[in-house]
Amino acid sequence: MSDEIDAATRSLAAHHVYVEVLDPDAPVAEQARAQIDRVTAARGDFGGRRAVAFALTCAGA
Repeated sequence: MSDEIDAATRSLAAHHVYVEVLDPDAPVAEQARAQIDRVTAARGDFGGRRAVAFALTCAGA
């Protein structure tokens, strides 16, 4: 994940209409980066590297 942080931030910022309403006074790029940082924190179980946690569920099981 660490190598993709900038790409993820640019991707989220590209949806500026959705992001800008979260805080109209803060630049969209800063808000996008803050969101990416929140969901990709460094994890001890990944050797201190950033990672995204997912929960896999199986509907109807």
